[in-house]
Amino acid sequence: MVVGSSYNTLADLKLCFVTQELGKATQGLHDTIARHKRAKEQRRLDEERSKIRQQRHEASRVRRRIEVAACIRIQRAWRNTVIYRRSTAPLMSKLKRKLLVDTKRKLKESLVDLRCNVHDLHTLPEDQQWAAMKLQTWWRAVLSNRVQAVMGMFDKVVEVRNRMICAATIIQSAFRAKKAIRRVDVLRDERRLHELEQARLYEELRLKSVITIQSAYRKRSAVKEVQSRRAMMFAAVLSHGNEDNSYRLADTVAAQRSERKAVQNFFSGHAPTGTRPTKGGTAAKGTPRRKRPVTDRN
Repeated sequence: MVVGSSYNTLADLKLCFVTQELGKATQGLHDTIARHKRAKEQRRLDEERSKIRQQRHEASRVRRRIEVAACIRIQRAWRNTVIYRRSTAPLMSKLKRKLLVDTKRKLKESLVDLRCNVHDLHTLPEDQQWAAMKLQTWWRAVLSNRVQAVMGMFDKVVEVRNRMICAATIIQSAFRAKKAIRRVDVLRDERRLHELEQARLYEELRLKSVITIQSAYRKRSAVKEVQSRRAMMFAAVLSHGNEDNSYRLADTVAAQRSERKAVQNFFSGHAPTGTRPTKGGTAAKGTPRRKRPVTDRN
């Protein structure tokens, strides 16, 4: 659509330009006709003036001839009277040169007058009009050729501009596509990294939940086991009322304490120390418990 509108605008521009040039040519034709009329009137006045000048020129030529003839007669008389006895050869050469110069000057004047007369006789108003029309035709042909060249150049410029616009559009589309592909790749990488991070966080949370649940379950199982053993021990103590059983009860309580401490160390993340409390204090690390001798004190 852009190309069609540009061609319509170009056609309107061509029509406007041709109309303007036609108006200018018409105005120039009217001006030329008026100028021809003025020239014709001026030519008539020039002819009258030339006739007057010709008459004056003829009168001056006649007067000049009379004067020249009188001068010649006077010079002849003077030469006959004064310079007759001198050498006549240099004088004759001088006279010949003078006469030659005078003849050349007169011939030039005559040729100028003859040229003017012949031009006036040869050139008619119809010939002048025909020459003017021929000049106008030539100038219009030159002007039309120039206008045609300018319009052709304008068409070429429009075509090159349209090609440049198409090329720029293609380059921009390719650049934008490449940029969009790069942006999509970046977004995919970011999304992949985000998914990996979410998976890692989910795995950590799952492991933490599993560890918490296992810890609670183990703690509960250990507490139940300790309570059951404690009940069994107390039942054994109640069934045997001797003194030896009291020592065994003390050992049982110490064992329960050590087991409780081991359970606490297990759930707190520390390894058991291996120490077991005794009646007089704590034994050294890794030393076994010494058994008390069983005696009958009764």
